[in-house]
Amino acid sequence: MMLQILGDVECSGAIAEADPWIPLTVLWQISWRGGPLYLSIHGDDGGYVALKVDPDSGALYSLVVSGLPPESDRPIDDAPTVPGSWSPVFDVNMWEWKVTPDYREPSQFHIDATSPLYHSAPGDLLAVWFSDSPVSRYLACGEVRVGVSSIDELVSVVVRRPPVTMPELLPGVSLFHPGVDPLDYNGSRVSDV
Repeated sequence: MMLQILGDVECSGAIAEADPWIPLTVLWQISWRGGPLYLSIHGDDGGYVALKVDPDSGALYSLVVSGLPPESDRPIDDAPTVPGSWSPVFDVNMWEWKVTPDYREPSQFHIDATSPLYHSAPGDLLAVWFSDSPVSRYLACGEVRVGVSSIDELVSVVVRRPPVTMPELLPGVSLFHPGVDPLDYNGSRVSDV
């Protein structure tokens, strides 16, 4: 599936994080008004990436890699970076909409797609690849770069590889549901591991 980029919106900052369960989360700090539109991408050979897009502007504000796609030795493309601080804007017409004389709203908030998907990790960088096309320009916000092809398709998201950190739990919060016996998938108690 080709992910068409229609433009960009101003971005005041972006962060990349990783934890033991989620290899990469990227958050773009943009102005957004609506509840998110979700695009879930399953890689042809493995991997899973979820994108959150603002339904009003089409701006990307979240990328979560919950299943790291297969690794490739693809280097990071050398391409110019568009001056400024930007997040890409997607075509929101990928989602179905309900249109009336008075308003327009999404009738479908979630799309599932299958596509080639892989990652590379040259040096201290981590790139998630959505296309084999070469990058013709980057939209950057902070240390996050979004690679765009000459035909305006999403090619990659490139970040400095974030350190893997344990999420902080609030006092009194457990990783286990109350009243549930904390067994792991092998049937042994977690406290025995």
